[in-house]
Amino acid sequence: MHRTHAASKLKDAVLGPRYREMTTKEKIISVLAGLNDDVSIEQAIERLYLLRKVEIGLEQVNAGDVLDHDEFMKQLENEEAS
Repeated sequence: MHRTHAASKLKDAVLGPRYREMTTKEKIISVLAGLNDDVSIEQAIERLYLLRKVEIGLEQVNAGDVLDHDEFMKQLENEEAS
């Protein structure tokens, strides 16, 4: 499966198919609307930060900036050996 297609399927599965058409403002409102009414500001910020990190990761996948599992493990072993 092509990585871009895989990222698109992952995004749809995790965030819903409409997510791709949402504006940034709509995404933020959607995240905040899903929180409990008694949420703290810190918790809301953490949730928005997580949203941003997921978007960055998906952008990296779409750009092909990824490692497969074996490559990653090899790099990790090399770093630990240093």
